[in-house]
Amino acid sequence: MIEVRGFIPLPVYLLIMAFIYIRLARGLKLSRAGRIFLIVFFALTVILFIICSKPAVQMAVPVMIYASGYLMGTLLIALSVFFFEIIVSFAFPAGRKHWVLVSLVLVFILSLVSLAKGLQVPGVREIRVPVKTLPHHLSGFTVVQLSDLHLEDVTPVSRLEKIVDDTNALNPGLIVITGDLMGSLIYGVEKYSLVLSRLKAVNGVLAVTGNHEFDNSSRTFEKLIANTGIRVLRNEHITLDNGIQVAGVEDPQGLKNEKEKTGPDLRAALKDIDPVRPVILLSHRPSIFDDAFKFKIDLQLSAHTHAGQIPPLDLLSYIYYKYPYGLYEKQEAYLYTSSGSGTWGYLPMRLFSRNEIVKIVLQKDR
Repeated sequence: MIEVRGFIPLPVYLLIMAFIYIRLARGLKLSRAGRIFLIVFFALTVILFIICSKPAVQMAVPVMIYASGYLMGTLLIALSVFFFEIIVSFAFPAGRKHWVLVSLVLVFILSLVSLAKGLQVPGVREIRVPVKTLPHHLSGFTVVQLSDLHLEDVTPVSRLEKIVDDTNALNPGLIVITGDLMGSLIYGVEKYSLVLSRLKAVNGVLAVTGNHEFDNSSRTFEKLIANTGIRVLRNEHITLDNGIQVAGVEDPQGLKNEKEKTGPDLRAALKDIDPVRPVILLSHRPSIFDDAFKFKIDLQLSAHTHAGQIPPLDLLSYIYYKYPYGLYEKQEAYLYTSSGSGTWGYLPMRLFSRNEIVKIVLQKDR
């Protein structure tokens, strides 16, 4: 999704609420008491928004952040629904009050469905990718991709355990984590490190950083992956025992981190790559693909976009990102952009997409 730091900026939030207030107040011809009720409700929502922007509150009462995030998601869905309500009411003005009531019920239903889908454990999506440089004996090699888990202090350990068990059940040749393993509201990491250490693949577990690894603290990230067996590729590559080369680049957010000052360096990551062997590139953001394919990579695995999660963010993600979700091909190089194994930490909702564990089966190019 189009990123904002924490929540949607307050001025935008206020505009959305003003729009919804006008549709409800006028469409339902609310009494003075009804209008006052709406104003008080929106005012309390704004107060919650402001309170939840304070780090002390985030640490002390993280559940409040998700309550505010759910309200934000509901307002975004309402924005989308009432946009269409305007069109319908214009076409059939006599039934305006009816259309507003229908829209209000629809917002309520869609927000609950989105919350339920956002909280779901990810399902497995399998894709098959032809790789021209893949030896015949490696056809069928399986890479399992996790991404955007956004582990927070309120993430149930049981949820992560289920994801790890489902991943291991796929018997992967390699597990990769393409960024945002943790979110911004994580302080106690030991319980998650213990579960992550159970990830098992023939060729191990590799990862790259995402923007949230730098939004939080590199020290927190190091604690999270300590003793897990996960190897983070930082503008470098390794060659697996079977000859497949895996490269990983840092996330651009590292350039904004005062201590890190590190960003993606494709040339360093792919230096001395053997062109006759398969090359898999891990990059949290898919946008680097236009440069990466020039280096003769076979497959890039990315995420970051979340497939938008809910309206209108899903539409905006397809407008804003060139490779928002799914499998793309460019001159025999492939990119898969995952919707993510979790949701953006402040917005635990999905509607037209779902959380996913991606099983990538490499096949000898026909």
